[in-house]
Amino acid sequence: MRATMWGILALLAGCAGPGTELQVPIPPHQGVAGAFAGAPPGVVSVAAFPEAGGTGVLPGAIGERSTIGDISMGQVRIAPSPARLLQDAVVADLIASGWNVLPGGPAPVELAGTVGRFALRTDATALYWDVTLDAGLGVRLVAGGRQAARDFAAHCQERTYVWPGSEIIARVVAQCVDELARDVRQDAALAQALGTP
Repeated sequence: MRATMWGILALLAGCAGPGTELQVPIPPHQGVAGAFAGAPPGVVSVAAFPEAGGTGVLPGAIGERSTIGDISMGQVRIAPSPARLLQDAVVADLIASGWNVLPGGPAPVELAGTVGRFALRTDATALYWDVTLDAGLGVRLVAGGRQAARDFAAHCQERTYVWPGSEIIARVVAQCVDELARDVRQDAALAQALGTP
């Protein structure tokens, strides 16, 4: 009973906050060498990743914070945008693997990515919020006569007993970015298209 009372008080404290937009800065992904390092390093062109979004969707908007009853308490926007975050993460891993990266244009190796989903929700109960992000990234790589296209997905979640602020949201977003980057750099089909033995 006492725990339920504290949960209700925490929820009311969250509800008392302003229902305004929350801007969340996301730290950059630290590059890690992966399967890409097995290929002879060269030059790879990485075009800007497009991001799926509807008309009127603000740049960096990934969802809303909500209370019990799914009442919105304001939109959440991240900076950089999901597309830029994921592109920068893939580029950082390529550089860590010894590749020289060009910002688009013709090159011996060309990599393109598309952000398919990047959706945040804050499911609320009487005691806690589950901060959840579902993210998806499609990657296509062309190297000479070889090519590979792969789709990746990440589901990241953290529970909090206080109103979900920018710190926990940044951690959940960074976790999904790191997971997607790991899946890309460890993918055998992409590595083979790059020319790894």
